[in-house]
Amino acid sequence: MIEISMKFFKYFFVVGGIAAMLGIGIAVYLHRSASDFQGLAHVSEVTPVSQVTEEVISDEDISVDDHTIRMGTEGYRPPNLTIQKGETVTFLNTDTKEHWPASDIHPSHAVYPAFDPKYRIPPGESWSFTFERPGEWRYHDHILPDMSGVIMVEGEESSSPTLPKPSSQNKNPTLTKEKALILLADVNMIEIAKNETALRELINQSGPRAVMDDLLADSGGGSTIDCHQESHTIGRVAYEEFGVRTFREGDASCHSGFYHGAIEAFLAERGTQNVAEDVKEVCDAFPTAFGRFECLHGIGHGLMAYQDYDLPLALRTCDRLATDYDRSSCYGGIFMENIVTAQGFGAIPGHDTKWANKDPHVPCSIIDQAHSVQFQCYQMQTSWMLTLFDYDFDRAVPECLKAPADMVSVCFKSFGRDAAGHTLRNPQKIRDICEKVPQEKDFYLQCVVGAINVIVDFWGDGLENQGAELCAALPEKGKESCYTTLASRLRGLFNEETKRSAVCAAFEPAYQSLCNK
Repeated sequence: MIEISMKFFKYFFVVGGIAAMLGIGIAVYLHRSASDFQGLAHVSEVTPVSQVTEEVISDEDISVDDHTIRMGTEGYRPPNLTIQKGETVTFLNTDTKEHWPASDIHPSHAVYPAFDPKYRIPPGESWSFTFERPGEWRYHDHILPDMSGVIMVEGEESSSPTLPKPSSQNKNPTLTKEKALILLADVNMIEIAKNETALRELINQSGPRAVMDDLLADSGGGSTIDCHQESHTIGRVAYEEFGVRTFREGDASCHSGFYHGAIEAFLAERGTQNVAEDVKEVCDAFPTAFGRFECLHGIGHGLMAYQDYDLPLALRTCDRLATDYDRSSCYGGIFMENIVTAQGFGAIPGHDTKWANKDPHVPCSIIDQAHSVQFQCYQMQTSWMLTLFDYDFDRAVPECLKAPADMVSVCFKSFGRDAAGHTLRNPQKIRDICEKVPQEKDFYLQCVVGAINVIVDFWGDGLENQGAELCAALPEKGKESCYTTLASRLRGLFNEETKRSAVCAAFEPAYQSLCNK
C-alpha cells in the first residue's frame, strides 16, 4: 500500500468559516429517513414496456429532445444528457438483466439521495425521476458500479436549501471519555475499521478523537502497521456522523488519512459546481501551510473518487482552482487515489480505475504532458511500479531511468518516498534502499529528499526527532540534503518557534545552523 506524504497535526476549524462546509469527499454512507428528503420534489414511478430488447438502441436512434436513457449491454445511452430544472428523465431497461440507476457515490447514493429508485429495475421496465436541483449529477448502476453517466441540469438553484443536511451536525458521543476508554480497551481498531457498521457504532459512542487514539495505539503510532486506510475510513464515517465538527476532533496521524476521509465526505455533499470557492473556504481555514497542503491533497483524492475515477476529468476540475500551488497539490491527491484504487485500497470499495495497467509508466505516459501534471504523476509513480514488481526496488531503478529526461529525478524522489513508506520509516532500511539509486546527477539526493518528506508528513505536528534519526543514519553524501529539507519544512509545520527549536535540537551539531537559514 502506498505511503502517502502527510501526517500529525491537529486541525482546529474556526466555526464561522466552516458552517458552510457541508460536503467534500466521497462515499457518504448515510442512512436517511424520508423526512430528510423533504423539499426534493421528484417523480418516481415504474412503467412496464411491451417488449425487452437485447440490443441497446444506438445513439443515432435517440432524439435530442427525448429524455429517455436506455440501460443495456453497452451501458447508459446516451451516457451524457442535458436537461432543464423540473424536467423528467426516464431510465428504460432494454437489457435482459436488472439495472439500478442511482446517484453517486456508490454504494451510498448520498450526493443526490432522492435520485435512487432503491430497487432493481427488471428487464422491460422503466423508472422516471424529475430533477429539481440544478447541477452536474453523476450516477452509476448500483449493481454494476463501473457503468456510469452524467445528467446536467440547467436552471437557477432554489433560494431555500434543498440538500438534506445530516441530522448529526450537533450531536455528541453517547459515552463519557472515561467510559469510552473502557469500551475501547479490548477493541482491535485495525479489524473494526474493516466493519463499517461496527465502526460507525463505536464512533457514535466514543467520538472520533477516542477512536483515532485507539487506532494509533493498535498500530504502534503507524510504525508497526500502516494505518492510513483505516484512518481514512474513520474520517469519512466520522464526518457522516458528526459533520463539520469532525475536523476539530481528528488529527493528521497516519498520513492524514482521517482528514482525507472527512474531506471526501465533504465533497460528496457539496459537489464540484463551485469547487474553487469551496476549496478556498475550507482549506484557507487551516492554520499552517502543512495543513493547507493536506486539505488540497485530500480534495484531489475526493475529486478522483467523486468523478468515478475519470482521471482526465478530475485533473480538469483541479484546473479550476485559483493558484498553481492549489492545482499542483490537488493533482497529487488524484494520482495517489488512482494508484491506491488500482491496488485495491481506494476510497470507494469495489471501484476500479482504468488508468493503471501492466505498463509501469501509465498513467504518466498517456495523459496531459504539461510539466505540472507530469511532475505530480511521476512523484507518485514508483508506487505503481513497485506494485507490479512485488516491491522489488532493484527492478524499479531502471524504470525510473526510462522516464522523460526531466522526470527522472522526480521518479527517484518517488522512489525515496516509497522506500520510507515500505519500511515504515526505518532509517537503516531507507539508507540501504537509496544506495540502489545511481550515483549520478541528483538522483541519490532526490531519494533522500523523498524519504525525509515522508517522515515529516507522517508525523505532522507530532514530529520530534524522527526526521533527524534518518539524517544521522545516512552517509555523509546525503546528510546535508536531508537536514536542509527537514529544516525547510519546519516553518510550514509549526507556527511556534519553540516547537521548531525542539526539532532542531536533535540535529547533529555540524548541521544545526541550517535551522537558522
